[in-house]
Order: sequence, then structure tokens, then C-alpha cells
Amino acid sequence: MVTTSLERAAHRLRLGRALRGLWLGLLAGAGLWLLAFAVFKLAPIPPAVVTYAAIVAVACPLHGIVMGDWRKPSVAATARWVDVQQNLKERMSTALEVANSKGDPLWRELVVHDAATHAQEFDPRKLLPFRLTRAAYWSAMLLVIGVGLGFVPEYRTARFKKEQADKEIIKDVGRGMAEVTRHEIAARPSQAEPVK
Repeated sequence: MVTTSLERAAHRLRLGRALRGLWLGLLAGAGLWLLAFAVFKLAPIPPAVVTYAAIVAVACPLHGIVMGDWRKPSVAATARWVDVQQNLKERMSTALEVANSKGDPLWRELVVHDAATHAQEFDPRKLLPFRLTRAAYWSAMLLVIGVGLGFVPEYRTARFKKEQADKEIIKDVGRGMAEVTRHEIAARPSQAEPVK
């Protein structure tokens, strides 16, 4: 009974760490994406930078879940955690140690029975409820700011706009020259006899 309750609590602890990792990863990813998007709005950087930042931002919560769920807490560590949280005065951890010892069987039974009665009283869902953390709220706020920033036009200096317009003009002139050259070559008769 004691180990079953502690395993449920360990599973709940691991799930809680995975969720915390998710929220922290989402916060890091949202911050990275917002930074890249803000720089794109203010400076003439390639749009691919924002795309790469978005890809990394999507990977950050997944990385956070994996890192939070990586280590499974041991039953002994979970017992110590439950003792502290429930103020059980080391009943659970002592019961785990005594259950495997070769001491007095009456004493062992008494300690394990006491821990079992307390194990029935605690509920891992009440002990470790799932709720949104501050990182989740900040992540949501950063994502809302990023969406709002999407409606803001990009800031570009007059010099940059002129350079971009000049590049387009040069491309158009180059296309026109290539087209004229192609027509001239097609209209010009061949100078040499065809090879037989």
C-alpha cells in the first residue's frame, strides 16, 4: 500500500516537472520568437531569420517537456518529499527502510502499518495540483504581443527603400536586356553553313 501510493505520487511529481518544463520552454521560445520578430520589424534582416526563430521556438516547449520528464524520481526520494509536504515526520521514508530490513518483525509491522494508514490519507492530486505557472502567463503575454506586432508595418529608412527600388530597377533592366539579346540572336541569320 505504501509503495503504491508513493509510486502514484512519483508519477504525479514527474508529470508536474514535465508541465513546468513545458511552460518554461514555451516562455523561452516565445521570447526568442518575439525578439527575432521585433528585430525584423525594426531592422532590414532576412525574413528567414524569423522563420528559423519560429522553428526553434516550437522546439523549446518540446525540449522543456523532455528535460522535465527525463528523470524518474525514486520511491525513496518521493517518500522524503511526501514526509515533508504532509508533515509526516519521516514515517514514509522510515517505513521503506524498515520494510526491507531484518530487524524485529513486530517493530517492522508496526512502522509499516503506521505508514500505510497515513498513505491512505494523502491524495497526490491534492498534494500536487496542476495549475498554470507564472511562466505560462508570461508566455501567453509574449505571444499576444507578438501577434499584435504582426499588425505593425516594418520600419525601413528612406535610403534602404531607395536601394531596394534600385535593385528592382537593375533586375528589370537586366531581364529586358536578356530578352532583347535573345530576340536579336533568334532574328540574326546563321553565319556558318550547317554541319552535315
